[in-house]
Amino acid sequence: MLAITLVLFVILVVTVDRWVSWQAEDHLVTSIEEVDNVQVAVVLGTSKYLGRTLNEYYSHRIDAAINLYNEGKVSHFLLSGDNAHRSYNEPWTMKRDLLRANVPEPAIHLTTPVS
Repeated sequence: MLAITLVLFVILVVTVDRWVSWQAEDHLVTSIEEVDNVQVAVVLGTSKYLGRTLNEYYSHRIDAAINLYNEGKVSHFLLSGDNAHRSYNEPWTMKRDLLRANVPEPAIHLTTPVS
């Protein structure tokens, strides 16, 4: 019985994943030319490292943000992410990397921790 439940759960998860991907297909942007100019873009947080390895999700998000800013597609960024502890703050980490890439500080806005 447990095996059948597990198989049905896996089938459900895969089906939902495929349905969401199919629904989003026409909304995916693969070229910077396809991006409209906007005032603010949200950069979703994630950890910079997975263990000792640079997290590709992080580096792709930061690289995309930098490219969008440099191409004049985005004027400001709202950086989100886990920031509940002083020792771990995803928005601050992203801010430092954007500043290193010469995105000016007035263009960078951080989410505040929820109390």
